[in-house]
Amino acid sequence: MKKTKKLKENQIDFLLVSSGRLLVALLTLVSIRMVTTYLDPVQFGELAILISLQTFFGLLFINPVGQYINLKTHQWWEDGVVVGHLKLFRIYFLLIALIGFVVAFIVGERFSGSGFHYAIVILLMILMASWNGILIYLLNMLGFRLASTSMMVITALISLCASVFLVINKPSAPGWFLGQSVGMFVGALVAILFLIKQQHQRTTKKEYHPVIDKVALWRYCFPLAAATAFMWCQLSGYRFFIEHYWGLAALGLLSIGLQIPSQIAALIESLVMQYLYPYFYSSLNRDKTQEGLEKSMSDLINLAIPIYILVCGGIMLGGPYLVKMLVGPQFYISSGILSIGALIEFFRMSANLFGNAAHAKLKTGLLAMPYFIGASTVFILLLASEKFGADISIAAVSLVIGGILMFVTMLKNTCSNLTIHLNKKTLITFFVLAVFMAIGSLFLPRIDDIFANLFALCIVGILILSILFVFLKNNSALKSMLSGQLRAN
Repeated sequence: MKKTKKLKENQIDFLLVSSGRLLVALLTLVSIRMVTTYLDPVQFGELAILISLQTFFGLLFINPVGQYINLKTHQWWEDGVVVGHLKLFRIYFLLIALIGFVVAFIVGERFSGSGFHYAIVILLMILMASWNGILIYLLNMLGFRLASTSMMVITALISLCASVFLVINKPSAPGWFLGQSVGMFVGALVAILFLIKQQHQRTTKKEYHPVIDKVALWRYCFPLAAATAFMWCQLSGYRFFIEHYWGLAALGLLSIGLQIPSQIAALIESLVMQYLYPYFYSSLNRDKTQEGLEKSMSDLINLAIPIYILVCGGIMLGGPYLVKMLVGPQFYISSGILSIGALIEFFRMSANLFGNAAHAKLKTGLLAMPYFIGASTVFILLLASEKFGADISIAAVSLVIGGILMFVTMLKNTCSNLTIHLNKKTLITFFVLAVFMAIGSLFLPRIDDIFANLFALCIVGILILSILFVFLKNNSALKSMLSGQLRAN
């Protein structure tokens, strides 16, 4: 009886999460269409620079704190101190935002002479995106699925509406970015109010634990910050290099080509994180032994890697139709750029999966070398591409090669510390499927009619979902992960 009830709860949770993420994905795809309609390639290049700046401060200074909060969420909830501990981060986040303000002012003066506009939107975006991401993900970690999903939808919807409102009469990259911060603010505000209400309804012992002790600061946060700095160089910092040698227009065209697979991959990765990661971290909280970590890691990897492989193949297969559907007429790009983006995202997501071992063991220094190797490879190959006068699409292959080397190093680091039991038969099967999809994309007819493109994408989507259904049905790793409890009631 209990197993039946648990299964039903898991099915409802998955339906809620999937429906919410699908709606967020649709809003995101509409955003891509809107931004490529109102902004020209040069303005989109400026937007790519703004995103890189915000990502830099988010990854280097905010992400290590957010990851640490993920590890401590269940303990803080049981002790009734979640809200109190979160308040202690307010001054820190504001300080980081003020540093971002100064840096963005200098960068903005160089690119457009609008340093203040760059600075103010970066300040607001650092603050709003930080709180939005931490709070919404925290609610999901605690099992408040409906609330977390609803706030993601609210964030995406208001961000889209606010951005379109601000650029419809006066298109500009800072205007679009400011609209995104408005949506982030509303989502974060609703999330903190909900969290305060839930914590006040609990009767707890309210034991005191330090927010971050010195050992965690040196062993976890600082090494993670160094690792994410290299990650930023590999995944976002290259944009400054491309702008310098190829120009803002080329950067805008390349960025939109890579953003489409990035958004699709973000949808899938967020589904995995939102639905599976809470169980993963909860299991680590219950069983802190080496065997427990190896079991949890193996289950997570055997579930997620086949999904990532399939998504990569699906993006390649549907690439020609995605370009026609999602990109404005002034952004002509080849579907080959989408295939490059799909590979970049696959190696990034896969590396993140194996990197969870370093987070769980509080040894985030293990993450630095893989991202250092990836970033170094990207910049060396981009420099060589520019020296030999390569086209921007050829230069983009550097990002794939850097991603491969980063992933291989991350895999080696993880397997040297843990024994991961991989389902090799499943991995090989999905790899072969993805290869057939990539080859098949070369022979598909090119269609100009928007409804025919939509129909073709629906066929690709049905194919992917059918394969996923067969894979997940009666999956032993999935059953093992879902057997845990998310929060103390």
